[in-house]
Amino acid sequence: MPDVALGRYGPVPRDCDDPRSRVLYLPDSQVIVVVECRTQGGWHCAVIARHGREHQPGRLTLTDVDLTYAHHTLTADPVQDPDLYAMLWQTRVHQRWLGGHLHSVARVLAEFLRPPGSLTVDIDQQTAATLIRASRLRVQGLRRLLTRLTDGGMLSLDLPGIDGWGSYTLAIPTGNLAPLSA
Repeated sequence: MPDVALGRYGPVPRDCDDPRSRVLYLPDSQVIVVVECRTQGGWHCAVIARHGREHQPGRLTLTDVDLTYAHHTLTADPVQDPDLYAMLWQTRVHQRWLGGHLHSVARVLAEFLRPPGSLTVDIDQQTAATLIRASRLRVQGLRRLLTRLTDGGMLSLDLPGIDGWGSYTLAIPTGNLAPLSA
């Protein structure tokens, strides 16, 4: 799989050299961030995705040097590196649907419920309850968000469950491999 440009999240600054709204991958810490604003100590960044289960939504401050060494692209092969692909998947969910409960659902699906090394998430009553707590939704709201992700091609329902949930696979439609705004 070729390198995938990460693009931007939100409005594009007038100056193309301005790093604000730029989505970056920091390979040393295995995190994807969006640059938000300049601070006294560097650049304030929001964490979009992190490899591993300890991720809590948060912020980082990066120096100008950190920004220089951050990657604007990444190679996320769903077969060779499903964990990195899941991080890109979260990024594309953020870029496609700005704000809302969907980001919490995507984070929990990709980082907590998805087994490492896999792109499949089994949602049963227990995992649905986890998603409901994390996103602060009701059952119907969670079902609507899962339908939105499925209709948008970001999830595929592999095996419907008898309880109305099922087994889903994280997927990025080919058209969404390119960033929404470069």
